[in-house]
Amino acid sequence: MTSETTVTPTSEPSRYLGYLPACLADGQSDGEQPFIALYLKIFEKLLSGIADGDVLEKADSKLDPTVAYRAGIRELLDANVIGNLFYPRWSFLFPDAPATVFMPPLSELANAQKEPLLNTLANLFGLQEYQPDPSRLSPVEIWARSFLAWLGSTIGLSVDKNWSIDTARAVIAKAFAFERARGTPMGMEWLLDTILRANVRPVQGVTLGGVTVSASSHPAFIVRETDTNALPAFHVRDSYPDPTKAVAISDDVGPEIDREGIGFTVKDSSTVAHVPWRFEIEVKLTATAAVTANDEEKAVLAYYRAIRTTLETERPALTAYVVHFAVSGAGGQHAYRFNGRRG
Repeated sequence: MTSETTVTPTSEPSRYLGYLPACLADGQSDGEQPFIALYLKIFEKLLSGIADGDVLEKADSKLDPTVAYRAGIRELLDANVIGNLFYPRWSFLFPDAPATVFMPPLSELANAQKEPLLNTLANLFGLQEYQPDPSRLSPVEIWARSFLAWLGSTIGLSVDKNWSIDTARAVIAKAFAFERARGTPMGMEWLLDTILRANVRPVQGVTLGGVTVSASSHPAFIVRETDTNALPAFHVRDSYPDPTKAVAISDDVGPEIDREGIGFTVKDSSTVAHVPWRFEIEVKLTATAAVTANDEEKAVLAYYRAIRTTLETERPALTAYVVHFAVSGAGGQHAYRFNGRRG
């Protein structure tokens, strides 16, 4: 009576066995597979990938599913995952997205649209498939948030745990461009707009319209009165009948000044008082008719705190800033102004 050996995915020899000399690949005298036939499956699982997750999980209940179900390195390379994983656009998930789309949405899509995309991520990294649940995140979403937090840390960016997956992707992707424009009005404008939209939770009914940043360096004049007995003896003015005889205040050495059609350049021998560069920040908000004056002020203060925190960290040294808020609503338009310190 002969017995038949059942071949299972865990007992089936590795495909790598065919690359070895016959003396190593041949079976044993008792008909059993050579030890190396199964030993090579370790490397095949890591490098090429084997779809044996269900069998491995049943064989060892303590085995980490991310080990049992993960794709092999070759599968990740074939899917263009490894080359694109470290840029948060994750182009391998969006092969049909136009190149003009900077950051194709993922977490902000409806469940029916994002489910296949998140399942692709789950299948590549050995995670459970996406299950919509408004009360908690799925394992693949937790993995994505954790990976993006690590990716941000590699460039010195602290990813806020409250950010959505898409917000984290966008901020990380723009961080390199921001570093090139750091300290400039353009860089400040991008940074403030990004931070405000990602972090601030305004009062219900108050929405952010936009942020504009410009640099102000408006030269003024210190004018000494002819009558020295009159107080104050010195005044700061924007114009003067003969500006060439006044002391100029500027943030530039030897500034070129044009006042009322009179143009001149302050020479090194002239007295020039230097003032810090100042950023003029304009924030537009929109309030619904249900927003009270008190709630409007709370929203403005919430935005200003976020702006101040960001500027105190990112602005160039010895610069000042002024923040203007324009709130449009049913009751008309209200303006708010805050002066930032320098240092």
